[in-house]
Amino acid sequence: MELTKNFDSVIDFKLGADAPQWLFDMAYLHAVRLQRIRDHFKVPIKVTSFYRSPEYNQGIKYAAKRSLHTRGLAVDITVKDKDRDLLLFIFDYCKKSLDYGELFIYELPDGTLDSIHISLPALNNYKETLRYIKGADGKLIRKP
Repeated sequence: MELTKNFDSVIDFKLGADAPQWLFDMAYLHAVRLQRIRDHFKVPIKVTSFYRSPEYNQGIKYAAKRSLHTRGLAVDITVKDKDRDLLLFIFDYCKKSLDYGELFIYELPDGTLDSIHISLPALNNYKETLRYIKGADGKLIRKP
């Protein structure tokens, strides 16, 4: 089902026809925000993670135990070839132009940028902007 001009619930958010309506609603909220990013930069944006069941989330070595993904409140995105400069521009754009609860950029130990995590805004105006390195041991290392 098409959510916006460039984002689809099945193709981009991996939702099957049997998914609950609330997940389609959450996907739509994210798609509208991602469409703004895509329109601004005029490049395709790839959703690498959206909803994760709590059981699936436990098996991901970098995932927080209480991940917002388990409630459909966050997406992780990247761009073609994980273009470092473009990911940094997108991260900066999100910081300045989007309301969010969490905005993280993930870096691999070799310095390659991996993805950007964006959550929907929190009700209490909580905003956290961080940069992490994904360690080989499965731990996230906060980077200044």
